[in-house]
Amino acid sequence: MSDPTWERIRHDNALLSQMAINANLMSEPKHGFREALKLLYHQCKEVEHQQKEIAKLKAELAEFNALFDLQHTRMNEAIAAWRKAHPGNELVSPDLGRLLDWLLSKDKS
Repeated sequence: MSDPTWERIRHDNALLSQMAINANLMSEPKHGFREALKLLYHQCKEVEHQQKEIAKLKAELAEFNALFDLQHTRMNEAIAAWRKAHPGNELVSPDLGRLLDWLLSKDKS
């Protein structure tokens, strides 16, 4: 399984290389103005696509961060409840599996 971050970097590097090649083509007089405009149009479309992808990834990241924050809050609440039910263990953090077992058994009783 490949790392999506590295895949993205490879893709972006390839895109930048292609844009540099296209810029060189546009600066050569043998290519007409129409071809230069076509290249520019396609590059703009690619940038537009990348901006939409970035916005989508930012929204996904915000969602994951919110989920992580919620899980962290709930975990701290569960540990606080466990410590309250087990006097003398104020400095102890229970194993997650044992904490879940305790929460489930508490719910049944």
